Amino acid sequence: MAGMAPVLQTRRLYYLAAIADHGSITDAARHVRVAQPALTHHMRELERELRVQLLDRSHRGTKLTDAGQLLLSHARRILDEVQRAEAALEALRTQAASADRPFRLAVIPTLASSLTPRLFAAARAELEHIRLHISEMTAREAFVLLDHGQIDAAVTIVLQPTDDTNVLAWEKIYFVCAPQLARKLTGAVSLEEIGVHPLILPSKMNYVYSEIIERFAREQGVEIAIDMQIDGLGSRKQAVIAGLGGTFLPLVAVQQEVKEGTLVARSFAPPLIRPIILATRDGLDPELVSWTDRTLRRFLRELLVEAPTSPETTQGLAPVGA
Repeated sequence: MAGMAPVLQTRRLYYLAAIADHGSITDAARHVRVAQPALTHHMRELERELRVQLLDRSHRGTKLTDAGQLLLSHARRILDEVQRAEAALEALRTQAASADRPFRLAVIPTLASSLTPRLFAAARAELEHIRLHISEMTAREAFVLLDHGQIDAAVTIVLQPTDDTNVLAWEKIYFVCAPQLARKLTGAVSLEEIGVHPLILPSKMNYVYSEIIERFAREQGVEIAIDMQIDGLGSRKQAVIAGLGGTFLPLVAVQQEVKEGTLVARSFAPPLIRPIILATRDGLDPELVSWTDRTLRRFLRELLVEAPTSPETTQGLAPVGA
């Protein structure tokens, strides 16, 4: 009748099915994890409310009466429908939770232009319901935003990796300058050799990159003088192309200019290398971390190879880093 609570409850139907399956209230109670007296109480209340005997209790066990069998046939269909409804709702919830889920990834500027199209293509093909967002970001900016949970992961650099640092690759740094400044430089160069050239480097705002260079200079016993400080990869490259000075950059950041002959790259002796790492925020989905790690390692293997460092150089390709 309208306005009245139904007598049949799915919980009691579940209990009835358990008794039928196990042949005794004791075993059924153990299966459904309910105390035996409580299960007996529920069955008696159900019989009282329906005004019919459902169970035939004897020393040999508990069997369902004809009325109990009739109710059981309906109960199994009802319970099956409830289970299907719960599964459908769970699937809907999972889909809604994952639909267009943002993945915010920061990439250092020297790698951003090369990695971005590759990462978007891979994410489109391999990640369902993930909306990838990539930002160019210095190491300092990336670590601050990671700490505040404003980005999910960063492809960046550190001064010194620790045992738990996820190092993706080691990247070689070159002395990069305009062809006219490189005429007296042949082969690998030392810091002393390039000391006579004006140097254009990032400011202390890019502290990790600056400290890597300063530590390298200290290890060589050379004091370098910075003539200009320019933050921003594009602006720094244009200043170098204009012949205003030389800078320190990985080859991947200047490959096109080297190929065109507007810039020349010379490796250092001893080599200057830096670690490219993957840093992630706490609580990031482990499957997403695994995909990012695996995908980045594949792309970095393709990108971080030595290419010709001047138009005249023709040596073959070789892995970079240690």
